[in-house]
Amino acid sequence: MAGWKPSPYVKYGYTEKKYKWTQTPEDVTLTIELPDENLKTKTDIQIIMKTNKFEMIIKGEVYIGGELEHAINVDDSTWTRDGKIIEVILSKGMDTKGDGEGCWWGCVIKGDHVIDVKRMESTKYLDDSLLKKLAEKDQEETAGKEEEEEEDQ
Repeated sequence: MAGWKPSPYVKYGYTEKKYKWTQTPEDVTLTIELPDENLKTKTDIQIIMKTNKFEMIIKGEVYIGGELEHAINVDDSTWTRDGKIIEVILSKGMDTKGDGEGCWWGCVIKGDHVIDVKRMESTKYLDDSLLKKLAEKDQEETAGKEEEEEEDQ
């Protein structure tokens, strides 16, 4: 989407147990910290990207993997390694782009935590001052819930 700019008040991804991710209208980026920096890229790590599936295999065991929430364009997807960090860029597949505006993903792998795609979609219609108010309201609600949980213990 030409001219798209992320709002500082919207979360475009999530931090899972073994990876964190974020997205733009064109792609999804996974940042994965390896459990051991001595792993060899060519022999110990295997990354499998299919239209509807992603797997990262370490020494023959699936470390992260499953069915993707949406299809990807495998030919335009890539990954790199920098020390202990693997960065995977999944190019959103053509069938997920709809009218060309980009499709927001609620999660990367089906069954993982789902984020609120409505908030991301609202960036097309709301300015940052309204998005900031919504983000502040979310923080207040989260803080209130945490206080209640502490009182219950």
